[in-house]
Amino acid sequence: MERIIGPMRGFYIASYACPMGELGNIFLGHSRVFDSTKPRSFWDAKPIAEAIEPVTCASLEEAHHRALLTGLQQARCLADA
Repeated sequence: MERIIGPMRGFYIASYACPMGELGNIFLGHSRVFDSTKPRSFWDAKPIAEAIEPVTCASLEEAHHRALLTGLQQARCLADA
């Protein structure tokens, strides 16, 4: 499951959340930050920043939320640089 939001501070933030294999109901979120061109999908274009969340989550929604927050923080840092 993926989402793309933006532009936020001139960047698009994509998040992707997925279950952790055989662990069952444990999910992991990933974020990518793209420049001013909106990507067609999370996997579509080369990001200027990306992260894998270090914390697993109990739901897909929580994993997305954490990934989006990380992406927003990265976009803030990029915009302030």
